[in-house]
Amino acid sequence: MLNRVAGTFVRIMQKWMPDPFLFAVILTFLTYGIALVLTEVGPSDLLGHWYAGVFRLLKFAMQMILILVAGHALADAPVVMRGLDRLSSLPKTQGQAVVTVLLGAAAASLLNWGFGLVVGAILAKRVASRLKTADFAFLVAAAYSGFMVWESGLSSSIALISATTGSEINYVEKIGGAALPLTQTLLSTLNLVPVLAILVILPILFVWMQPKGDGIRPLTAVEDHGVGAQAPSAGPVTPARRLEESRVVSVLLGVLALVALAVHLAGGSGSFGINDVILLLVGLGVLLHGTPIRYVRAVNVAARTVGPLIIQYPLYGGIQGMLEHSGAAAVFSQWFVQLSSAGTLPFWSYVSSALLNFFVPSGGGHWVVQGPIVVEAANTLGASHAATAMGVAFGDQVANMVQPFWALPLLAIAGLKVRDIMGYCVISFVVGFTIFGAALLVFS
Repeated sequence: MLNRVAGTFVRIMQKWMPDPFLFAVILTFLTYGIALVLTEVGPSDLLGHWYAGVFRLLKFAMQMILILVAGHALADAPVVMRGLDRLSSLPKTQGQAVVTVLLGAAAASLLNWGFGLVVGAILAKRVASRLKTADFAFLVAAAYSGFMVWESGLSSSIALISATTGSEINYVEKIGGAALPLTQTLLSTLNLVPVLAILVILPILFVWMQPKGDGIRPLTAVEDHGVGAQAPSAGPVTPARRLEESRVVSVLLGVLALVALAVHLAGGSGSFGINDVILLLVGLGVLLHGTPIRYVRAVNVAARTVGPLIIQYPLYGGIQGMLEHSGAAAVFSQWFVQLSSAGTLPFWSYVSSALLNFFVPSGGGHWVVQGPIVVEAANTLGASHAATAMGVAFGDQVANMVQPFWALPLLAIAGLKVRDIMGYCVISFVVGFTIFGAALLVFS
């Protein structure tokens, strides 16, 4: 029965789901209309808010793009690729394949969201190339479903921001009085229990809804990922080429990055922020690629996947600008705050976060809009700041299953359209929404 339900959603999405760029355009006009109805801001002022918002997230956009590129380049390192090859050789059936891909993507996403997207796509491709009886789009959908736990992992924008002392958007510190250590967010029971439940339940459901018979669409051609990154240099051996292929340079740069990161963390508050994640990924990537030129080539390959993000980030920044400065986001979130008590605020923050994700899918950008409202509400109601912040994070990551923004880099690597995977991801959304919502009601 679950197989038939998933098949129905797949057919619906293949017919009606537009390209993510058009999705962002439609949301832009929809947000403009909503802001006009819910607030007293005039049409021309609203255009001004959109204009300002388009350019507001450029710094954050660059941080996110660097995380994706550095994560992609790290995944393209020879030692990582060999590990993925060994892992992809283990499954012998489609059921084993989907469990391997989903859990592999989830584990990588818990380390870093960009790394998880890349590893998931590459692993799905490698498994599908070996196992011709597996449905490729189904495996890619499983890889993207594994991404649903990224805000519960080490690159969680909201948890890292809330732990970073002095951050412009650490509203917990500004309004609540103190930054949140990761022990209260990522390492809490509130976070660990639902993640474990997802890692157990979701693979079982994917096995139950796997395509069968004529419904299986195998991967017919595989592009050898990473060839561009590892191709040997040609031509005469010159001083410039010796530098490009010098392992000493890579070791020095990699060690410099990692030691600088360690000194920064030891000498500061000990919090682990977005910039720290970027430096860690770059340092490891440089070391594992062995030579500077190999790392440069890996970055060049990785950069091909960020094109859609570059043009869509400004659009979502404009959406955020309209929602925030018109007051529409405040009106929207206050509806949920009014329903809340100290015990239920984290849950209603979660629900409103999932809805807001359609308009502002970036975790950090999302926090800019919703963070001040829910933190102030937590102060007023005496609710847990940690649980409320994680409620926003949970809503963001769960709603990604039906918001195609973050599927773009994964789909670029896989060579698929968002409509090919979104039907299966609807099931993942329902499961994730239930599990994380229940956790907030029980543990907060």
